[in-house]
Amino acid sequence: MKYHKKIYNALRKKILVLIKKRHASRVLNKYGEMAPREGEVIWIDPCSVSGHMSPTVWNALKKKTGFNGGTIVGGKWDITDVEYLDFTSEDPFVSCYDHWINGKCWQQTSLFVENPPRLIRGETRSRRLTLDELKTRYEKLDKIYHSIESKGEMSTEKKDLVKISIARDGTLIWGPDGRHRLCIAICIGIVKIPALTGFVHAEAVDVFQTLRNT
Repeated sequence: MKYHKKIYNALRKKILVLIKKRHASRVLNKYGEMAPREGEVIWIDPCSVSGHMSPTVWNALKKKTGFNGGTIVGGKWDITDVEYLDFTSEDPFVSCYDHWINGKCWQQTSLFVENPPRLIRGETRSRRLTLDELKTRYEKLDKIYHSIESKGEMSTEKKDLVKISIARDGTLIWGPDGRHRLCIAICIGIVKIPALTGFVHAEAVDVFQTLRNT
């Protein structure tokens, strides 16, 4: 069984490499230097983000292109597969704002008031964290917040960056993760933060150029 799994994984990697080479060739031929590069850093206004890409959608685009972000993709993924919302009207931002700006302790925020019943029932959306683990996670987040606040800027290390994709109309999409980094930036008032280029819709190439040149 393990032998067959190894063969499957090896074939899968080879197929992804071929898909990536084919996609890269098409993008390079059509867009040249205007095309994003995998792992390229862009600069965004965190308040301009209003879309969320789930891990499922990200992985589907990765499978389609062979790229882990940093490439151009056509199609309707930005219309049919992305959730659009008012980022600052929902958790975790509401709770982060109440804690860092309004001075509430974490246990008084809606994140903790509303989550415990779901945590007890195993229905949490917070990656199956227990209540104690959730507390520990946000205590660590406090340290990150105060570190960034004292410096007045976000880390530029790629491991710390939120992934940002761009819809055809220029709307910025975060995800699969990074929402807390956005919360921190908005609460502190940082107007430009570094981000990793995700997937750029074919009709948003011009918008992408403005973000890479900021």
